[in-house]
Amino acid sequence: MKRLFSILAGLLALPACVMAQALPATPPSGYDSGGLYPSGSITGVSYYSPSQSANDTMYVYLPPGYTPSKKYPVVYGYPGISAGADTIFAGWCVGAGTVADNLIGQGKIQPVIIVAIDDNNGDVQKDTLEVIIPYIDSHYSTYADADHRGLYGYSWGGGYTFNIGCGNLNTFRYLGPSSAAPDKAGDDSLFPNGGAEAKRVMKLLLIACGNADYLGLYSSSEGAHNYCVANGIPHVWWPVNGGNHDAGSVWRPHMWNFLQMADAAGISEPPRSRSAYVQIEAEDFDTHSGGGSESCSEGGLDVGSIVTGNYAVYRNVDFSGGATNFQARVASATSGGNIEVRLDATNGTLVGTCAVTGTGGWQTWVTRSIAVSGATGG
Repeated sequence: MKRLFSILAGLLALPACVMAQALPATPPSGYDSGGLYPSGSITGVSYYSPSQSANDTMYVYLPPGYTPSKKYPVVYGYPGISAGADTIFAGWCVGAGTVADNLIGQGKIQPVIIVAIDDNNGDVQKDTLEVIIPYIDSHYSTYADADHRGLYGYSWGGGYTFNIGCGNLNTFRYLGPSSAAPDKAGDDSLFPNGGAEAKRVMKLLLIACGNADYLGLYSSSEGAHNYCVANGIPHVWWPVNGGNHDAGSVWRPHMWNFLQMADAAGISEPPRSRSAYVQIEAEDFDTHSGGGSESCSEGGLDVGSIVTGNYAVYRNVDFSGGATNFQARVASATSGGNIEVRLDATNGTLVGTCAVTGTGGWQTWVTRSIAVSGATGG
């Protein structure tokens, strides 16, 4: 069995598709017509929202042939202002279920779960991250990691897709903001440090907006595109010629493109496996809490600004044969700290603790090595 290991650190530092057709593109006639292929199911699911102190409803699309014996990626969707979560699936609006049915039936994408979220009430980010995603991962057969999770939104939801998506790249790797409204944050806030984190982990950012948007939102999306270009942040910009602030010309075609491009970028691929016996870059974590990627004096990136309690998680690590040693390249301008190496969870089995003393600078690197025991599994 492939293992997960995590490291918890003290005060120290640790050292994105080939597509079958050119996308994005205007969809062909009939791409959003129902009844052409087997249909998935769409169900309203009630959940309790602590931020609202009330129940709310999400809508869950399960693809045709869904079975708990398989794992599925998940795309979460945010609607526009004053629009219900169900508009993500409404035929007059995004029609995501029908679009997905057809793409799956045509063999253009692998089956995917789609979840529509209310973004007009309560603390949307808190409910998404702390209530909805845990619910979906515990009630459906999902891959349950950022590499298999996307976020799409139109209008008001497009702004949330930028804000919540870019702010939580440990949760979402594929982002599709469509006709983003003025709730969108500033680009330097969305992409701190010149977009260092986005460059490292984001697998798809597909920005779309009609150049005839009657609300005048085009310049904001174009500005995000220009910012990404200036900072070398990988993305795709789709200025829809003649597109307005509506579903027919922008939001639904965007979903059609986003599902295919996310699939091509890997959202449906099985989790990768990596050997415990080759160097794993610290910044190549799957999830983390605290710290952040920065330029390293030895080349590439490191993970810096780490304080006690921060952690990084590396999934699907192959310990075939049993590891007996852990090495880390570290730097600390203070008195240092400890790195705990644990299996399967941040509070999982402790297999070793690496003590790090001060090295004389945040970019003064030394190698620390310790013996570990219990790190087995292939």
